[in-house]
Amino acid sequence: KIVVTGFSAGAQMGNRWSIFSPQGTQGATLSGIPMTVVLGSPSSVTYLSKSRPASSCTLADDSSPDHNCTDFVDPENSDHRLKTCRGNWNQYAFGIEGLDWDDTTVGTLRGDVADYLHKYIKDDNLLEQTLRDRFASKDLVFQFGDQDSKDCRRGECADDCSAMLEGNTRLQRGLNYMWYLKWALPGYTPTYSVFKGGHRPELFFAGEYFNKKAFDAGGWDECLWDSLECFSLLVKLLIGGALFLGIGSSAGVYLCMKAHINTHYVKIQHENASELEAALKLLVVRK
Repeated sequence: KIVVTGFSAGAQMGNRWSIFSPQGTQGATLSGIPMTVVLGSPSSVTYLSKSRPASSCTLADDSSPDHNCTDFVDPENSDHRLKTCRGNWNQYAFGIEGLDWDDTTVGTLRGDVADYLHKYIKDDNLLEQTLRDRFASKDLVFQFGDQDSKDCRRGECADDCSAMLEGNTRLQRGLNYMWYLKWALPGYTPTYSVFKGGHRPELFFAGEYFNKKAFDAGGWDECLWDSLECFSLLVKLLIGGALFLGIGSSAGVYLCMKAHINTHYVKIQHENASELEAALKLLVVRK
């Protein structure tokens, strides 16, 4: 069995590859070896048609793992008030347009992808339907962090115009895509789940869901380097004691320096006052 997997940018690449590659069709390689694709929390995804989630599906305050979307529209329809990104919203890699022989330039990203595609699909008229049929037959599963809800507009993930049409957060984009696939591919039910946590590959790869799909084995509890939750009580006490001593030492140094500065400043003020008084007396005597 072959398992193709990736998380975040790796899942983006895996999503595109799973659409464009003939490998994995009917759940197997071209030579007949079973193949599974397991992808976690891609920053953006590739749509199989012009349609995108309606604006009601991309609200900034809707980042629940229970999010759903059943309304998909064509951005070119002005009634829906979606951006068209200057007519480029469905260009590869956010969509599958721009990959026809006549639309690409040799040596560019789209040109290379188009060259790869046309090794297996000779007729541009069959391109979209062939990709849909292949994709729907693959053993492909997704997983998303239930707290992967940071706003992409703040630099947390892809904020291109075309990416923002997919949703405001990775979690919202992923769930919108699951509902889209069900809507766009009749009879197809996407396989996905959520894991507890944010955008952390450690949690994805340690999880029960990934390990069951990839290795038919159980997962494990992963201790994150920046979390105290899975440290023992002794370790927590040691860390707390070190922090207390560090803060206490810093506070002591600060108070000593403050006292020294105040004393020195008062001394300088006193000396300057004495010199000024002596200068005034000398001036009076000369007059």
